Amino acid sequence: MTQCMESWLIADWQAVGNYFGNGFAPKHRPSGACEGVPKSEVYGALKKATKDCKPKGPYQKGRDSFKLLRLVDPELICAASPWARRFMVELEGRKP
Repeated sequence: MTQCMESWLIADWQAVGNYFGNGFAPKHRPSGACEGVPKSEVYGALKKATKDCKPKGPYQKGRDSFKLLRLVDPELICAASPWARRFMVELEGRKP
C-alpha cells in the first residue's frame, strides 16, 4: 500500500521536474516500486531534488502536492502502483 500520496509522484518524475523547472535534480529519484519506498525517503527525495529550484524553491506539501497530482500521468501511476490502479478502478466503478 502507498505510504503517502507523494509516492505516486515518483512514477512520473519527469512531470515533477517539469513543474519545478530550473535546478531540479532528477538523480534523487528513489529506486524501486513506488509503493515500497518509505515515506521518509519519498519526502527526502523530493527535498533533495528540489532544493536548488528557482523560483519555486524546495518541495512544500501544502503549496505543491495537489498541483503536482494534477500534472502527473495517471497511466504511469497505475502502471507503477497496483493500489493506485485499484483506486482508479473503484472511482470509475468498473471491474479490473
